[in-house]
Parts: sequence; structure tokens; C-alpha cells
Amino acid sequence: MSDFVRNIFHALPPSVRMLAATAGGVRLRWRRYGPGFSRWVRLFQERQGWTRAQWDAYQRTELRTLLCRAAEQVPYYRSLVTNGRLSSSGGEVEQWPILDKQPVRARPLDFVGRDCRRGHLVHVHTSGTTGTPLLVLRSASTEQAWYAMFEVRVRNVWGVRWSYHLSRQFASAYADAITRFDARYFLGYTSALCALAQFVLESGRTDLRPKVVITNAEPLYAHQRALIARAFQCPVVETYGMTEMGVMAVSCREGYLHTWPDLGYLELVGSDDRPVPPGHVGQVVTTSLINREQMLIRYRTGDTAVGLPEGFECPCGNAAPALARIEGRSDDLLYTRDGRRIGRLDPMFKGDLPIREAQIIQEDWGRFVIRYVPGDGCRPAHEARMASALKARVGECEVLFEAVDMIERTRGGKVRAVVCNLRPHATPC
Repeated sequence: MSDFVRNIFHALPPSVRMLAATAGGVRLRWRRYGPGFSRWVRLFQERQGWTRAQWDAYQRTELRTLLCRAAEQVPYYRSLVTNGRLSSSGGEVEQWPILDKQPVRARPLDFVGRDCRRGHLVHVHTSGTTGTPLLVLRSASTEQAWYAMFEVRVRNVWGVRWSYHLSRQFASAYADAITRFDARYFLGYTSALCALAQFVLESGRTDLRPKVVITNAEPLYAHQRALIARAFQCPVVETYGMTEMGVMAVSCREGYLHTWPDLGYLELVGSDDRPVPPGHVGQVVTTSLINREQMLIRYRTGDTAVGLPEGFECPCGNAAPALARIEGRSDDLLYTRDGRRIGRLDPMFKGDLPIREAQIIQEDWGRFVIRYVPGDGCRPAHEARMASALKARVGECEVLFEAVDMIERTRGGKVRAVVCNLRPHATPC
């Protein structure tokens, strides 16, 4: 929804807003789950038992077709062929240059095939967590295929069949509504589900017992998983994906994140754009195999993850490639004077710290602000613990604290765990 349309919507009388929202919901549901949805579901169900060899063969075939078509039909890649930077036959995907977000953000239509019916494409914007939202274009059929994948590989796996504006202020109302509707599973932003879980524990409610809780859009840290599991007494499943449809991964019962190989081809690269060894943190680079309208090949997502050893076989029996964990966004890092980049700061907030949410802000090389929502029993000694934990990671520094009622959300409703305000290319004094 554009800002113009959003402003008009909020200016409407409440009764008209309700009608408009209902009509919009019916339209979305038809687009996602209408005619053709069952056919996609059957197709993806047939692939559920595939071996690793079958997945590898599928990706090789799809990549070959995709690269040839991109070289012929997509203006951005066609220009690279003309300039001699790409082979007209497509070649191997590793030979293609890595694509950063700026060209896509500046000229999104340059990545749409000339053989596509552009006027029929669905326009979707990324949440723009750290900058300007990016326009993603795809057909209604592509979008329907994505939702069918989610149906087969997430909801059906946990026995459910066919959540994000939530804060502590509205937690009771949400809990009542969930009970009335007899919800079988919860799906939402990690921070929203944590707020609901905290309310359930504090209120002593025992009537919210879903089969599974599924987190998305934000990283799921160990202390958050424990909180949600304790509140709802059920498994907690982490998902990782993106609007650009380059990768989707879902945690199994063993804790590994299995990717969907028929959705996208995943690479983990270092700062030199070369593959990183297993067990090392790498930048997530994806090539969507499902979005054949807007082709983003070797697209640098801005996220980081850790891979598993070659030939790893998960005890859960799923043969699809898996990740050890998602580290977060490349922007979700703190920087030290000696040149280190620090991530995975969630251990600072685990254990018995009585805080509901927290955010670390780096104002300068040696100056940090910890903004947090205090829970019951929070005392100055707990601030000292957080400061000590941060210094153990980044070295001696100044740590300031701000106790707030709620951590500010991005325009997409997400909580940024880390905010780095260092100037680009700044150097320590």
C-alpha cells in the first residue's frame, strides 16, 4: 500500500475502513488461495520425499533454463551480455556478478523479462528495515505457488491447516480473540509473539495452547524461543525468508534450518564474494527459481548465516540443504576500534534478566546505548549486568541506558535488535 493510499484509508470513517479492509482481505485470499492453489499443493507434496541428489539435479536444470532466459529477455542482464560481461548462453551461475540492492531499487523493471505481461504483475514492497523499500514484482501464479509451499512445508508438517500488530497494551484483547477463534497455530513477528507470551505467563492464562508457534520476519534467539515455548507449551518453529523470494528456510525438530531448493539457489560468500568454509559466517546470496518474472540472480540479501559441512545429513530425515543458523542482517553488527565486527548479541539478554525487549545502539566507536523495556523487578544491578556483558564482547566502552515503554518499530513493524549509527566508511580515532 502506498503512503498516498494509506493516508486516504486512515482518513475514512471507521465503518468504511472496516468494509475496505474486509474487501481487501477477500481479494488477497482469492489471489493466494483461489483456483490453482490445490494444484500447487499437490506438486510440492510430491517433492517432499526427494533425496539430496534429486534436489541437486532439479536446481542444475532450473538454473540452466533461468540463466539462458535472463541473458535473452531481461534488460539488465541483456546489457551485460552486450558489454561482454556475460555469456549469451548463460554459463554457470557462479560466473555471474553478484547483484546488490541499489540497481534493483533504482530500476526494478529492468529485471523483468520482456516476455512478461508487466501490466498483470503484482507489486509488493519490502519492509525497508534499514533504508528505502524495494519494489518486487511477480505474477499472481508465482505468489500462489509460494503460499502453497508454505502450506505443505510449514503448516501441514505441524498438523495445522490454514498474526502482526501486537503490543503489550493489546495483548489481553488478542488472547481473548485467539481463544474465541480456537486458533490451532500462531504465526507472527518474533517480538509480537514474545509480547503475547510474556502476557500469558504474567496473567497465568492456560487457555492458549496452539499445536505450534511459527516465528517470521525477525531472528529468533534462544531466550525468545524458551519464553514462547514456556508460555504456550508447544514447539516453536523459526522461519527465514524474504519478499524477494530468493530463499526460505524452516527449522526442523533438530534445530537446523532446511531451505526450499525449488524456491531458490543459496550461496554463502565472504567479503571477497568467494564461498566461505562450512561453519563460518557468510553473506546470504540468492537466485530465485520461483519468480520467473523479476529475475534477481546472485542477489545479495544483506543477511548473514552459517552453513553446515558438505554432505551433512540431518537426523530429522529431510534431505534438503540446511543452515546451522541465521546470524541476522549485515547491518545488525557492532564495530570495535580494532576492526572486529560483533554479532550474535542475544546471549546478553538471556537468563533471568527481567527485561521485555532490548535494542543496542552504537553511537560511536566507544559509545553505546542500550534501550530496553523493563519487566517486573528490574533494578539498577540489571543494567550493570548488561553493561558488563556488552563490554565483554566489544571491549572497554561507555554504556548508557534508556528505559522505555516500547522499542520503536520500523515501518514494516519489525524490531531492530542492533542499530549502528557510525558513518559509512568511518575509521576509529
